[in-house]
Amino acid sequence: MPYAAASAFALSLAGTAPASSVPDAPISGATVETVDVLVARQYVEPWTSVQQPQALFMKVPFGKGSQPTDAVSSYEEVQGECLKHKLSAGQVLRKSSIAPKAGRSWWPAPPKRLYVKVVRDPQQPIHAKDRVDIVFTRPNAAPQILLKDQLLLSVDPTLNDDNYLSASFSVKPEQAQQLDLAQSLGELRLVVHAKDK
Repeated sequence: MPYAAASAFALSLAGTAPASSVPDAPISGATVETVDVLVARQYVEPWTSVQQPQALFMKVPFGKGSQPTDAVSSYEEVQGECLKHKLSAGQVLRKSSIAPKAGRSWWPAPPKRLYVKVVRDPQQPIHAKDRVDIVFTRPNAAPQILLKDQLLLSVDPTLNDDNYLSASFSVKPEQAQQLDLAQSLGELRLVVHAKDK
């Protein structure tokens, strides 16, 4: 890709300058020094914990000196860090978007995958990728919806009990505690949302 075209592409992703500000192409044979800048591949949620930076960001070359201020230039800089700002697809990742380590204990923890035991209902089969409500039930008490519209990640029917299934969800730590407590006090059932036709 010619230098001017590469610079225009990088600046359009970053949203930092109009096309008219792209430097002229260098004289033929001249060496152009560039630096890599990390740009979001897709929308990134705030409070995201970056464990696989290559999956979230791509490297875009900028002419040296034209890169956005405070831009992150390597995957190592963001590996294992927590982002405090959301990023749109094509937006440059800046160091100011990385949460400081000091005082990070109050930062929201990332979701985790939780496996729960749920009541098997022959009248209502469930499958991975279903949207479901997780309902808590116990004797002599009305059912209570604990979590609404959850994505069912997996279903395992191989428990040593024909009355239950193992189901997994991506939940926040406080939601995991809530579900663990509910399982110790009663049972969990899933109500499947009707699929759009």
